Amino acid sequence: MDGGEALPNRAHRESTASSSTSNAPGSFSALSFVAGLIAGAAGQAIGHPLDTLKVHAQAGTSALHLRFLSLWRGAAVPVATVGAVQAIALGIFENSRRALWPHERPTPLVCLAAAGSTCGVGVSLITCPLSRVKILQQLTGVSFVSGARACLESGTLFRAYPTAVLWEGTRGTYMVLYSL
Repeated sequence: MDGGEALPNRAHRESTASSSTSNAPGSFSALSFVAGLIAGAAGQAIGHPLDTLKVHAQAGTSALHLRFLSLWRGAAVPVATVGAVQAIALGIFENSRRALWPHERPTPLVCLAAAGSTCGVGVSLITCPLSRVKILQQLTGVSFVSGARACLESGTLFRAYPTAVLWEGTRGTYMVLYSL
């Protein structure tokens, strides 16, 4: 192999590597996905103690007995799953948007709203039971598996599903505002 052959191969590798991080429509960037996972996990880890205090206030229980580390009770599953939930949400959104508006022109706001709301309703099937078990963990300190089992046995795993659908359905509003 002479130097003349190595140069085109190296140029091809460099152009292939740079195209994987391209911003061109339809391109995929693993770096963006990893950044989203890290940002989502960090946001959950930082915001969880405040969420724990909010849950205790809403339940009418005192949070004064909580030790510092117990403010993160129930945080492991949300921190571990936030990236996957967002990936599913964006996948549902993009597929819904493309089904509603298969054209190259910019997507109308009404299609963005419908796709965002569809994504919210779809993802609420995941977020509702996760939130239910997380709240149980925050209030009682049970493990995720014990909390999920207790919710399944009592039939309360989807107790707040209508509320979760309403909340997650607001993703349509978010997507419209984000696009403006």
